Amino acid sequence: MDPATVLAMFREQEEKREEREIRRQEQLAQFFGQLVEKMSTPASETAVARMFATQPKLQKMTPEDDPEAFLVTFERVAEAAGWPKEHWAMKLAPCLTGEAQAAYRALMATEAADYAKVKEAILSRLGITEETYRRRFREYQLSEGVRPRVAGQYLLDQCTRWLQPEEHTPQELVQKIAIEQFASILPPGNREWVKRNQPTTLEKAIILAEAYEDANEGAVPDPTPAPKPTRTNQSMKPRGGNQTFRPWRPRLAPSWARGKPPNLSVTDSQDKQTPLVPSTPVCYRCNEPGHIARDCPMMEVDLAKRSWSAVTAHHEED
Repeated sequence: MDPATVLAMFREQEEKREEREIRRQEQLAQFFGQLVEKMSTPASETAVARMFATQPKLQKMTPEDDPEAFLVTFERVAEAAGWPKEHWAMKLAPCLTGEAQAAYRALMATEAADYAKVKEAILSRLGITEETYRRRFREYQLSEGVRPRVAGQYLLDQCTRWLQPEEHTPQELVQKIAIEQFASILPPGNREWVKRNQPTTLEKAIILAEAYEDANEGAVPDPTPAPKPTRTNQSMKPRGGNQTFRPWRPRLAPSWARGKPPNLSVTDSQDKQTPLVPSTPVCYRCNEPGHIARDCPMMEVDLAKRSWSAVTAHHEED
C-alpha cells in the first residue's frame, strides 16, 4: 500500500473522530441547558402554574347539596384537570360553607393542607362514618317506582364505601364482614360494646364479647320471689320502687368494734329511728322505782334528823 493511500485513510478517520466529538459536545450542551432550566423553575411552581392555568368552574357548596356527592364531584373535576393532589385542599377550601367550612376551620394548618384529612374531618363533622355506609347498605329497601338498576348501583356504592376494598386486603375484608355478622347476633348491650371498641379481627371481637358477659354475669336478676315485708326486714326495702336487693356482705369491723351491737329500735317505714324510751329510774338510797336520789323522800328525813341533832347539840352546849 502506497503512502498516499495510508495518509488518506488516517485523514478520513481523523475527520470522523472530530465529527463524533462535535456531536457529543452538542448533546452535553443540550442536556445541561435543560437541567439549568429545570433548576431555575421549581417543580412546585410549575405544578401550581399548570393548576391555575386550567380553571374549571367550581360552585360553592349549598345547604341543599349532598356533601358526599359534592366531594366526589370535586375529586373527579380535579383529576380531569390534572391538579396535583397536594393542592386539592387549597382548591376545595373556598367552596366550603356551613358545617363543612367549620370542620375545615377547626383543623391545624398542616392538616388543612392534606385533602384526605380535610375530607375525613368534613364527613365526621356531618356524622357520616363507615358505620353510616354499613347501615345504609343493610337497611335499604326497594321503593315503589325505583328501577332495579338504580337500586343495585346504590347498594354497590354504599358497600364500596363501607368496605373500602382499595384500602384493604381480601383477608381484611373477610374479617370485616365476619365481625359485622358476629355483632349482629349478639344481645343489644354486648353488640354495642363490641362495635364501640372497633375490633379489627374476629378473634378480638370474640374476646370483647366474652369479657362483656363475664363482667355482667353477676348482674342477672334474682329469679327467686321477693320475701314479704316484715318489721325486721322493712329497713332493707328501697325507697320508691318494688326492686329487691340481695343481702349485703358485712364488712370486717375493727377489733374494738366487734362486740355485740346495742339493741336499737327497728326503723319504721320511712327509715327514721323512733326515739328510745328510757327505762324507769330506781333510787339508790331507798331502792324504790319512780324517782332518783335527789328527789328521794328519805333525803328529806335525813335532812330533818341532821337539823334536829344540830339544834340539840347547841342547847346542850348552852
